[in-house]
Amino acid sequence: MRSVVVGEPTKEQLDVMDQLIKIQDRQFAAMIPGAVAGDIDALAREPILAAGLRPSYDNITGYTLGCYPSSTQKGSEFVHKFTPAETWKLKEGMVLHMYLSAEGLAISEAVVVRSGGVERLTQCERKLFSVAA
Repeated sequence: MRSVVVGEPTKEQLDVMDQLIKIQDRQFAAMIPGAVAGDIDALAREPILAAGLRPSYDNITGYTLGCYPSSTQKGSEFVHKFTPAETWKLKEGMVLHMYLSAEGLAISEAVVVRSGGVERLTQCERKLFSVAA
């Protein structure tokens, strides 16, 4: 997921996107096998709220991909999600979709948990895109 604005982005939009990317990068750096999902969530949720980028953060900050029973046609699976209350631990090989949003902007990445950290599967540049008006 990448955000796009029509016309030139404002300084505020660029700043928000920069903050979201930096916050998510700190989250990714902590995502190793054995890390607790609630702790990973806090690395994103708390800085976003502290910076005043959102008045509240009621949604999740990520979830697992690829865990679907053959009897369903879901596009995602929320059995393993990232919220403050989650106690499950990351395992090597887990595929996750991690996302953050604030001020009408959002960024997400598909990642795989590896022994030394996450591998980002998304290859699209991490920035705020703009198109001519």
